[in-house]
Amino acid sequence: LARWLSDGNIEFRGRIDHQVKIRGYRIEIGEIESQLLKHVAIKESVVLAKENSKIKYLCAYIVGNSELTVAELREHLSKELPDYMIPSYFVKLDSIPLTPNGKVDRKALPEPEDNIEAGVKYVAPTNNVEEKMLEIWSDVLGIEKIGINDDFFELGGHSLKATILLSKIHKKLNVEIPLRQVFKTPTIKELSNFIIKADESIYLVIEPVEEREYYPISLAQKRLYMVNQLNVNDISYNMPAIFIIEGNLELDRLEVAFKNMVKRHESLRTSFKTMNGEQVQIIHEDVNFEINYIDLNDCAMDEIKVNTRINSFIRPFDLEIAPLLRVELVQFKDEYLLMLDMHHIIADGSAMNIIVTEFVKLYQGIELPELKIQYRDFAVWQYRLFEENVIAKQEEYWLNKLKDLQYTQLPAMTTDLIESNAGAQIPFEIGVDLVEKIDEFCVKHNVTKFMFMIAVFKIAIFKTIDQEDLSIGIPIAGKNKVELQDLIGLFLNLLIIRSEIRDEMRFNEYLHQIKEVTTEAFENQDYPFDMLDLKIREVNNYQGDSLFSILFNYLPYFGGEDQTLAEITIRPYLVEKVEAKYDLTLYVSERQDDIHLNLVYKRDKYEDYIIETIPVEIEKIINIVLQDEESIITQMELTDSNDMMEDFDDLFSDDNFDEFDF
Repeated sequence: LARWLSDGNIEFRGRIDHQVKIRGYRIEIGEIESQLLKHVAIKESVVLAKENSKIKYLCAYIVGNSELTVAELREHLSKELPDYMIPSYFVKLDSIPLTPNGKVDRKALPEPEDNIEAGVKYVAPTNNVEEKMLEIWSDVLGIEKIGINDDFFELGGHSLKATILLSKIHKKLNVEIPLRQVFKTPTIKELSNFIIKADESIYLVIEPVEEREYYPISLAQKRLYMVNQLNVNDISYNMPAIFIIEGNLELDRLEVAFKNMVKRHESLRTSFKTMNGEQVQIIHEDVNFEINYIDLNDCAMDEIKVNTRINSFIRPFDLEIAPLLRVELVQFKDEYLLMLDMHHIIADGSAMNIIVTEFVKLYQGIELPELKIQYRDFAVWQYRLFEENVIAKQEEYWLNKLKDLQYTQLPAMTTDLIESNAGAQIPFEIGVDLVEKIDEFCVKHNVTKFMFMIAVFKIAIFKTIDQEDLSIGIPIAGKNKVELQDLIGLFLNLLIIRSEIRDEMRFNEYLHQIKEVTTEAFENQDYPFDMLDLKIREVNNYQGDSLFSILFNYLPYFGGEDQTLAEITIRPYLVEKVEAKYDLTLYVSERQDDIHLNLVYKRDKYEDYIIETIPVEIEKIINIVLQDEESIITQMELTDSNDMMEDFDDLFSDDNFDEFDF
């Protein structure tokens, strides 16, 4: 159900058919009601999808002529319905409330009184460890009512949240749990039993360091500093973000909000220079930060004017002059264009969510809690890891894992052109029906969608280049410590996922291998990629240009949503310019109903037809393995030269294509 707005947009108002999605499953409520009515003791039934503390659940209201137990109702429904369609609550009524028109008055149906069972019978904590675990799970998942038998991944958990979960457990309970354990025992009860038997491991807290004239920079910052020194006019590592603001924007409040944010985060007051042969960062108490205002109030906003302003706004930074953040506000006749730009050396992709969230609060005058540590403390702490045994163990893992590394690269075209980062992109999507089946498949095999999609992507690469030993890179947030979650800074690290497709290997075997290697990689994520690159070349005599040329970037949540305040609405503006830092990158963005993908590649390096086969093959692989999980990879019949263009045209037809949000 939708309505057409006067500006040409369509506003989604809800569904007509009462179809809902809970824990990754699309559910038709009418099927549950019909099955309930098949019971001889039930005269009427209504099923609602409800929500409590961010968790959705099903509640069934029934009218019957005899007393029915919950166990009997569950048994009756389970004869024809899967577990995820069985309601968490059953409420018995004398009659179903009706509206004056004789329809079911859904708003008049009472709230259930007991705890949500989240698809299984609710069981409360039984000991002190389970109670502490419940607090941690609630904090990470944003859910209040969780039973000790509820599955972490079915409640919305994924690899990133699992990493944060383990950090919080380590800090609060002094027990270090490997990531693989969460997949083996994904409930509070099972993990608590593991904790009770585990040895104590003291959490290495990131402590504030004493005031200094300057501080060491992190290992990731070192690489960006050196890249900048080679080309001070490079804008490849600028991080622009563009927003449209509608409504009654108060300029004074806007400026105060940004100045308070700059004061709150030391990264936004940091400059860099070389002192005594060492690259260092200098934290400034005060910086000359001003928002640049441009008044075009007599002009209407259009795409040409916006792109012109953006192109003039994005320009190089001098790393020796703080702040490495600039903000510009352009006032048009009916809207504002708000432009932010930062250098990557002070922030990574996670920073923008923090900036938007904090800006919304600061603009409204909400006071934010003081940060206990800053990025400089992380940089100093990172060097401490080398004094501990942690880094030594992780280094050993990576050197063994990447021994005799084979470079994975698509066949490039012969060209005399100087290679650039100018990119081209192919956006496509996986529709609702396939996503539902993927969800069910992942639950069955105890894997995340990230693991499933990376397996599919690597098979598509295998089919393109016929190389069995495949290595691709993945970015990781690098915030696997509790203290780092609210900080702006460069925490991003890169991991290499190496796997091998063997003769007669079936998809479910390969998926299990991907699960193992990705879990191991996450468990060894503290080792800096730049140091790994040097070590591999030194120890293994690696001669490749880089350790990988293909990147897989999975986004379990895309934060580009409109922010609505009392008097203004802020919405992201999508910049069309495409930069390709790697030869080929697949961006995967998980949405509520579907999965959006975008292939970005260096357009000067590859013929288009080489890349255009990959989206078609990804979709075909998904369809094949969902029908037969034991499909032999080498025998999968995918795209050939005769039908590739026909399939490609079908995949990207007007009916299937949707504007992509990267």
